Amino acid sequence: MPDDLGHPNHRPASMPITPQTARKYLRRAAGLIARWRRECGHDPRSRMPHASAEWAHAFAEWVVTQKPWWVATSWRQVKSSVLHYLRREHRARTDQQAAFQLAIDLLEAQTQQGTAKKTTKTSSMKDKRFRDTDHAKIRARLLGSGSKYATCLIDFLHAARLTGLRPDEWPTATLDPGPNGSGPVVLIVVNSKNTQGRSHGPTRTLTWPTLDQANISVLQECISWAFRADCDERFEADLKAMQRLLHDVCRAVWPRRKEQITLYSCRHEFAAQAKRVYSPAEVAALMGHASDATATQHYGRMRGSKGKLSAEFPLPEPHPDEVARVRAVLDRRRQRLNDLSGGGNGHSM
Repeated sequence: MPDDLGHPNHRPASMPITPQTARKYLRRAAGLIARWRRECGHDPRSRMPHASAEWAHAFAEWVVTQKPWWVATSWRQVKSSVLHYLRREHRARTDQQAAFQLAIDLLEAQTQQGTAKKTTKTSSMKDKRFRDTDHAKIRARLLGSGSKYATCLIDFLHAARLTGLRPDEWPTATLDPGPNGSGPVVLIVVNSKNTQGRSHGPTRTLTWPTLDQANISVLQECISWAFRADCDERFEADLKAMQRLLHDVCRAVWPRRKEQITLYSCRHEFAAQAKRVYSPAEVAALMGHASDATATQHYGRMRGSKGKLSAEFPLPEPHPDEVARVRAVLDRRRQRLNDLSGGGNGHSM
C-alpha cells in the first residue's frame, strides 16, 4: 500500500538507514537550508537562530513551495533528507520538540501530487542507455586523457556493466572465481537498499557458469580498489572524481547530446539487457530489488530481441532462492489485490 508519499517503496521513519545514506541526507538538507536562507536574504554562512526553532517550520513551508520544480523521484529524496534532518534535531533539541514536530508533520503530510512531470535537471538528463559503441568511445578517450582516475574508471564502467551493481555496493562485494579459476564464478553483493526495505534480502548472488580471465580480472581490480578506498575513507571522493571525469569525457565526445552517461547508466544498461533473457522476478533478484516493480518502472527498457547476448558482457544467473523470495513478495501483493477485489480471478505466477 502506498505511504504518505504515494510511493510503495518509501522508507518509514522507524526503519534504519545506512551511515552513508544518513550523510547524504544531511548534506542535501544543509544545501537546501543554505539556499532557503539566501533566498530570504540571510547570510547562509551565519549561525542558525537556535534560540528559537520557529525557523524549522518556515523552512519546511519553503520546501513545500519548491515541490512543483522537482519530479516525483527528486521530491522523494528531498523530503526524506529534510525529514531525516528535522527528526535528528527533534531528538536533540528536547526544549524545542514541539516546534520541530510541526515542521515534521507538515512534510509528512505531503504526497507526490503537484510535482513536476519532467525536468531539465539531474536524473532526467542521465542516459539510461550505455551502448557498446559509446563504451568503446569513452574507453578510448580515457586511455588518452592522462587522468590518474582513468584506469580505475575504465575498470569501473566495465565491471558495472557486467554486474549491474550500484556504485556504493562495490566496497563490500566478494568474488569467488572457482577452483583454479575454472568456474563457476560467484559474486556476493551486500544489497545497499536492504535496510530501507527495498531489497529481497541482505545479499544477492550473481553466478557465471564460466567467465573468461579478462572479465574476472576487471572484477577483482574493481573490488580491490573499492575496498582500499573505503578503508582509507576516500571512496566517496574517488567516486565523485570519476563521475566528474566521465562527465568531462562525455561532453568532449558528444558536446550536443542532452542526456549524458553517468556511473549509474551501467546499472540501467545491465537491467535492460537482463530483461532480454530473464523473467521479471529473475531480473529483480539480480538487481537486488524486493519485487519486479522497481526495475520495470525505473530502469532501462528491454532493447533488442530476446536471445543470446554479446560475449563481452555475459549475463550472470540469479540464485533460485532469491528469485523465490521475489516471487513470494509478488504473490503476497497479488493476494492482497485479490482480497480487496472480493476474491476475483487471480493469476498465479
